[in-house]
Amino acid sequence: MVAYALSLGAYFTGEFSDIYLYLDLIFIAVGLVCAWLIAVRPSPKLAYALTLIFMMGMGSLICLAMVLGSL
Repeated sequence: MVAYALSLGAYFTGEFSDIYLYLDLIFIAVGLVCAWLIAVRPSPKLAYALTLIFMMGMGSLICLAMVLGSL
């Protein structure tokens, strides 16, 4: 939750454009859904899938948001 709050707070510094906000909201929504899924029905198979989502997808998404948002 702290990471999501800080990523959202970065938008309000004025350094990023609106595209950052839109991509960051997607980042936050996907992260919260994944956290809810692992809390509701934890399993090794789900943990493996969510690890791939977080390590590859979420990292790429926030990097993309920062690059496009700073243009």
